Amino acid sequence: MPANNPRLRLRLFALIALFAALAVGVGLPLFLKAQGGTVADPEGLRSMQFAILGGGIGLAIALFVMSFFSKKG
Repeated sequence: MPANNPRLRLRLFALIALFAALAVGVGLPLFLKAQGGTVADPEGLRSMQFAILGGGIGLAIALFVMSFFSKKG
């Protein structure tokens, strides 16, 4: 059954983590700019955006690589 396949589950979690990182990393600056019109610290916002994107992409890569080392279900 696909529901009991740990490789597929890890790859789906990796895909979800990637989409979540992209949504938050791109959506957060847009949301903050829409609320106030301007951002007081654009460099801080940019570093926070890249930290979110980097963390999410790193998590997705780690989960995807882990899927190759897990047992077949």
